[in-house]
Amino acid sequence: MVMLHEKLAAFQSLHCLGYVSSFPQQKERATCFLLNLKAIASGEKWFPMKGKVLCRVEDWQGTIHLGQLITVSGKIILPHKKSNAGEVDFYNYMVEKGISFELLSKDKFFLHG
Repeated sequence: MVMLHEKLAAFQSLHCLGYVSSFPQQKERATCFLLNLKAIASGEKWFPMKGKVLCRVEDWQGTIHLGQLITVSGKIILPHKKSNAGEVDFYNYMVEKGISFELLSKDKFFLHG
């Protein structure tokens, strides 16, 4: 997982193609869901990729469904390791769930089919 984080840290924004693998939930102004990756792209070039991404799409008014193929574009947020004794260890939580990174999107995604 560390090697993937190091590779992803070079990208400011990313396009992720995959299947919605959790029921979307509304949290404040965002729709949150897990995406099973099939490919990622930065710019025009796509690369095959496996893993899970925690997607947070802000200000989106549409609907997405479990199992739907979508492309989400946004900013990568890598989990940080806890720095205080009482702090929640979000990094370990993500590792345990098999989630590679979080993607923050501002209503930028495309539904396939």
